[in-house]
Amino acid sequence: MVESMARESVTRQSPLAGWTERFSAVAPAIVLAEVPFRAMVNLRMRTGTAAASAVEAALGFALPLGPTPAGGAAGDRAVWLAPDEFLLSSGSRSASELTGVLRSALGDTANGAAVNVSAQYTSISLAGPESRDLLAGGCSTDLSPDAAPTGSSVHTPLAQASVVIVVTDAAAGAFLLIVRASFADYLASWLTMAAREYA
Repeated sequence: MVESMARESVTRQSPLAGWTERFSAVAPAIVLAEVPFRAMVNLRMRTGTAAASAVEAALGFALPLGPTPAGGAAGDRAVWLAPDEFLLSSGSRSASELTGVLRSALGDTANGAAVNVSAQYTSISLAGPESRDLLAGGCSTDLSPDAAPTGSSVHTPLAQASVVIVVTDAAAGAFLLIVRASFADYLASWLTMAAREYA
């Protein structure tokens, strides 16, 4: 009885579940929204190996060798974090499914590792006519359309929080900010406070 009640009381909640109204308050100059519950897997593996080729065949696309993300038709995306480290996300596959595909392709664990990190991250979509200026206030990376075209990404401090910024539409000034769940409240607070001058 107690066990069934405990199961019923557990509901999945995103790190920024209570931020919807505060995000809405800074629109339309700055448009913020959490993109929760995306499957995310950290992949550690050396490129240029037979295991890497097997992983790419299983995913259906080549892994990026630099700051331009790669993606497949199924909505999977791989972001380069380091020469042997990638963050994979999916909007169509569960983390366990994605992890299983990667581990099967890797074979021997000496070839690399795939770890489900979905609970460690959340994403915030950022858009609006002042979005690039907002980011410039907390990030020294050049995110102009020439330096950061659509599809590019950078792993950088933003207001002292470690964030992966993916440029989803350079012309429109649209970005996806991938941040650790433990920093999500802090980053959301900084974004909304910094956005007040544009609201």
